[in-house]
Amino acid sequence: MRRWLLISLLLLSQTLWAAPHPAAAPNKPKKPLTHSDKTKMNHVIALLNQPLDKIQACAHKGIIGYQNALSAIYLVGRVNIRKNLVTAYAWALVAEYQIRQTKQKSLIKAQEKTLKFIRNNLDEAQINQAEVLAMDFVRKYADHWPRQPILKAAELPEECQLHFYQHDLTKNLSTH
Repeated sequence: MRRWLLISLLLLSQTLWAAPHPAAAPNKPKKPLTHSDKTKMNHVIALLNQPLDKIQACAHKGIIGYQNALSAIYLVGRVNIRKNLVTAYAWALVAEYQIRQTKQKSLIKAQEKTLKFIRNNLDEAQINQAEVLAMDFVRKYADHWPRQPILKAAELPEECQLHFYQHDLTKNLSTH
């Protein structure tokens, strides 16, 4: 259950893969999953299964997909990471900061939905705390970020390339 929440959240934000999900368009009938959809889902699953130190290092290097993955991990917790909604919201804010630079409306809107989802579980003091934490992250790490935000898996630096493991790929992604 938690894994599918994480996958859904990351697919909602879709910040590692720039193309919007075809079934996400409002007022359009839902379509079966395409090969592209399944590939995106496999990328999200692989992203969440990367070693934690790699996720953290790549988030610090400004890779938006890893920043959102770290946000999702803090949202529900993981081995050696306690659930922390303030930190989850902070990392989602950091990702939003970079996404806004792309000026891609669909990505900005998707990230806003992710932020709203997390924010709805916080009180005002926690929101303020997360905003301060996000600003601290930006001040601490932004000098190490790429000049242009990276939005596609193919553009990831070598040390942040996704490594797929057999258990990452799921049979639950049928097109039916």
